[in-house]
Amino acid sequence: MKKCILLWMVVLTAMGFTACESNDDDYSLGKYWLSYGVIEGEEDSFHLKLDNGEILFPSATAVPTFPIEDGKRVLANYTILDEATGYEDIDYLVKVNWLEEILTKDIIDLTESNADSIGNDPVQLHDIWLGGGFLNVNFAFDGGGTSHMINLVRVESADPKGPVQLELRHNRKDDDDHYWVKATASFRLESIEEAQKDSVEFVVTIKGYEDKSHTFNGTYVYGSNEE
Repeated sequence: MKKCILLWMVVLTAMGFTACESNDDDYSLGKYWLSYGVIEGEEDSFHLKLDNGEILFPSATAVPTFPIEDGKRVLANYTILDEATGYEDIDYLVKVNWLEEILTKDIIDLTESNADSIGNDPVQLHDIWLGGGFLNVNFAFDGGGTSHMINLVRVESADPKGPVQLELRHNRKDDDDHYWVKATASFRLESIEEAQKDSVEFVVTIKGYEDKSHTFNGTYVYGSNEE
């Protein structure tokens, strides 16, 4: 039987997430939240901007050696210490319990020259959602012997006035089937913005196992942090 384990490969494991609730006054050191967000600032002065727009200031951290980089996307496990009353542009003071870097990539155009290297191997789709200006995909694949490659590509559409056509592409690089590898990747959506519009519709096609396919229809609202 194949086992499902966590591996640090080309993509990183994701867990579930919840946002802060501003009406929760019962902040306890025994509670924690999981949220996706982006680091803003540098190591000596940074905060976390969550996908829902809330800002967390790390008053304490249990991961002092985690490499802090402005713009790095992370999955954060944190404990809310208090609301940041009196702090400008900060919503909560938190203790960071751990941070996990999330693979973050731009959308690329699919061409004849890159089609082979992009690959078209299947994935097992677990979840797909919009958040923080990213298309986020949680998936799994058979492998474990070598690094795989995942990309979101834009393909030419027969209807230029229709939704932007995107495909999730996976290259297993001839890896053998060892076990199921879980992964999450986030793709920046700025490149599909169209001039003189404030939103754009898109369709993502994902090749699954056993000749199954999945389709996700979305609307990217420019600058939106809503999931």
